Amino acid sequence: MVSKLEVVSSLLSCPDDGGSLSLETGGLYCPKCLRHFPVLTTGVIEILPREPSPLPRETVSSTYREDYVKAFAQPYVDDGASMAWGAPETMRPDWVRRRQRQVLQTLSVLLKGAGNKTIPCDLSGGAGYYTMEYARFFNLVLHCDLSVESLDYMVHRARARGLDNMVFLRIDYFKLPFRRSLDRVICLDTLIRGEGHERLLLQSIKGAVRPDGFALVDFHNWWHNPLRRLGLLGQTFGDNRSYTRLEAQALLSEVGIRNWKYVPFWQEFDQDNSLRSMALRRVLPPTRLIYQFGGRAGQHTS
Repeated sequence: MVSKLEVVSSLLSCPDDGGSLSLETGGLYCPKCLRHFPVLTTGVIEILPREPSPLPRETVSSTYREDYVKAFAQPYVDDGASMAWGAPETMRPDWVRRRQRQVLQTLSVLLKGAGNKTIPCDLSGGAGYYTMEYARFFNLVLHCDLSVESLDYMVHRARARGLDNMVFLRIDYFKLPFRRSLDRVICLDTLIRGEGHERLLLQSIKGAVRPDGFALVDFHNWWHNPLRRLGLLGQTFGDNRSYTRLEAQALLSEVGIRNWKYVPFWQEFDQDNSLRSMALRRVLPPTRLIYQFGGRAGQHTS
């Protein structure tokens, strides 16, 4: 019987040189650069590049750059008490409900045309809203993050739920350990750090998706709350960025993403076909600008 590690190793590659990886006792090995990538005692596969990526100073805040380098260098510690940002037990029920609505929205897209061998991958898994739900529908789910706290939280959360079909990977999403090997990729609530960050990440995601697969990404819609964007109401988004639809699509084009499908999403209410829901979608700007791109996404559709 093929193990989870054997299945996942066939999807992985060296984050430094793109070389194929071999299974070895305790982890994976790159014959090309001679690096070893361990499977930690918690089951997390740690597959980071040698060095963090340089981020452009002009469009990425110094706070994010410093946090990124610090997270990259942090050693993995299993203390069983870590807490991921946005963990449901720390957030208000209405906030959790809004996140769950987007989970259902993306799930409906991922399930279309999916087969028994489909393996969805969340590149910024965080508190596991998406992967915990996906684990109910797919035989295997990949949950990726750089954050030690988020991964440790999720390992214990999945264990408490008895979920044995989740694989946890510690990665740097700027240098993904996948070379056109993933057929379902999501990276949500993440393209918020500035144009330079977004370009690097989109380019990285583009290189990870199979020719017949697709990715789902989203941008915070500038028009969802323009008074805050203009400074007329209190700022709740810190140094993060939101985008108009034209700006988001310009970023996609800049990194060579040509075939995409636009999927607007409103987090404030259930997106059913009730008269109320349809009326609200006509008058309210969407909260998120979701884009599906890849070989199966279609060409510039809305």
